[in-house]
Amino acid sequence: MDRQQFNILSIDGGGLRGVYPAAILCKVQEELGINFYKEFDLISGTSTGAIIAAGLAIGMEPCDILDLYKSEGDYIFDRKFLGGLVTPKYDSKNLRSVLDNQFGDRTFKDAKTRLMVTATNVSDGMPWVFKSMYHRRLSRDENVRLSDAVLASCSAPLYFNPYKYNEVLLADGGLWANNPALAALVEALGHNIRVKRYKIRLISIGTGFHIKHYPIEWAEKEWGAIRWGVGLIDIIFNMQSLSVEKYLETIMKEDQYLRINFEFEKNISMDSIKSVEELIDRALIDYYKYENKLKELLGK
Repeated sequence: MDRQQFNILSIDGGGLRGVYPAAILCKVQEELGINFYKEFDLISGTSTGAIIAAGLAIGMEPCDILDLYKSEGDYIFDRKFLGGLVTPKYDSKNLRSVLDNQFGDRTFKDAKTRLMVTATNVSDGMPWVFKSMYHRRLSRDENVRLSDAVLASCSAPLYFNPYKYNEVLLADGGLWANNPALAALVEALGHNIRVKRYKIRLISIGTGFHIKHYPIEWAEKEWGAIRWGVGLIDIIFNMQSLSVEKYLETIMKEDQYLRINFEFEKNISMDSIKSVEELIDRALIDYYKYENKLKELLGK
């Protein structure tokens, strides 16, 4: 690979649909022999994408991350009694347990490449980004445990409670960066890295999407929380991801940017255990669909 390139890998949020990017990356490693923290100069992730991004940045194998989804998905999404009505659908303690087992006491200092994890500070309504210390000014997060940052990034409204981190409340980064590719591009171009745009190669992997439709017949009805439902969160995350995808198609050259994603005909919810094998099958199809472009971008 031409090391004059600056390679970025970005992974969307999407709950258990993280199986899809994990399976693609597993296949990338098997077929192309990719060492992700050596091949990518910046890895970014939101929510479930943060699990994958943090794992890759410390040297985990993507196939092991895929196995984590398959073995622990039903434990993470073990619904609380009456969950989703007056409390979140799920208790964060199960997710916390899985992340602690996965990352242990490792912190952002242990990242072997540049790492970004997005969250949302709901205490002041502003974006929050955890970053490894790839510039001397980025010292705030060097001792932050990866499991804490990832838990914050995964705390999707209505699914999990916000995560109290020091004196702030953090929730899912998907509220502003479900597709964190644009945030990663800006970081690469900005004052912390200052790479020239022509050197950038950006691979962005989604978690699938389904455009939720509300019937026109509801126009005269009252639109409270029950009518919007949990699907409102899916709409917010999907629209954010799709808009970033369109922005990047406009500002990036074709030989610099690859977006891998798919639209599913029926909704696959973020907590759908039954869809794991379907997502793996789709990932294999899409790997071969984009294999040549992946090789081109990575110089393989």
